Amino acid sequence: MRNFKFKRSLTLVAGAALAASLLVAAPTVASANPVCDGKFPVQTCGGATSDGAPYAMMVPANFNGTVYLYSHGYRPNIAIPAGIPVYGGYTVTNTPQPGPNATVIGALLAKGYGVVGSGFARQGWNADSAIKTNVELVGAFKKQFTKTTKVIAWGESLGGFITQSLAEKHPDLFSAAAPAEYPPPLIVGSKKVLIPQSASPAIVISGVISLAIHSGAAALNRSGCFSASD
Repeated sequence: MRNFKFKRSLTLVAGAALAASLLVAAPTVASANPVCDGKFPVQTCGGATSDGAPYAMMVPANFNGTVYLYSHGYRPNIAIPAGIPVYGGYTVTNTPQPGPNATVIGALLAKGYGVVGSGFARQGWNADSAIKTNVELVGAFKKQFTKTTKVIAWGESLGGFITQSLAEKHPDLFSAAAPAEYPPPLIVGSKKVLIPQSASPAIVISGVISLAIHSGAAALNRSGCFSASD
């Protein structure tokens, strides 16, 4: 019962911790070491890599040594006027994103996993620079959290492409990789309609991590499409 309450508390604080990470990770200039808030049960750290890309790290008190490196999807590099389908009203941002949403992040933290993600130095098609950013970010995370033993790369849309490239170019850095593609919703009149979808299967590099990806819009709505076990 005590363990259940502890895990539940991690899930409940995930949203607040994620919001806090955006503040902690506010610096847009490179910093040698991340700045951490030292909070319990989830510690949040922020900083910027050498290219100025802000990042956010979130690590639970019961950290099990495995961290998920998330690469966010495509973000336009120009502001999009309101009324344009899908991206209407978007303004350019490099806010760091350590996971697809607070629900998924909370579930991972509750199981003892760490999460980390960058906002990248530039938006648009940024795979080349994003790969370099993520490699540096892995090193920064391991330096800060020395008990790290496994790194799992994952991402969606353009982040899926970045994840695939990381796995191919730097297989020594990752225990597993899970590139996924989330198609945008259809625009029917003024309404957005979710498309039932399937995610790409995990690519297990070293065989030490098992990552299951559930298919379908319903699974995506409830849990962000991903579940993990070791």
